Amino acid sequence: MSSDLDPRWNGVFIEESQFHFHRRLLERWGVVLGPGDYSGMRRAIRKKQASYVRTTLRGGRVYAVRVPSTGVPVMVVVANGWRFCTAYPQQKRYMRRHPNMFPEVD
Repeated sequence: MSSDLDPRWNGVFIEESQFHFHRRLLERWGVVLGPGDYSGMRRAIRKKQASYVRTTLRGGRVYAVRVPSTGVPVMVVVANGWRFCTAYPQQKRYMRRHPNMFPEVD
């Protein structure tokens, strides 16, 4: 019996506090993060390699950032330091402002 689970996931887990973020990322962008992608995205934001999009009404900051293992761009909401709150919905008006991240938007 072979396992289709990526061997990089052996001994790695997603913290319960991150479940909401991962569920919304899959629901809104169709993306499942691989091991190290979450921390790689946080690192890209801290090092200003991600594009700032806007500030939400509740004070969260929205960034367009690429998933390190695939290069797929997504938008995430960051609050309370560098904690990812949720995946921001795909909205063309914001995606058009960042053509380097989302070149396929009309």
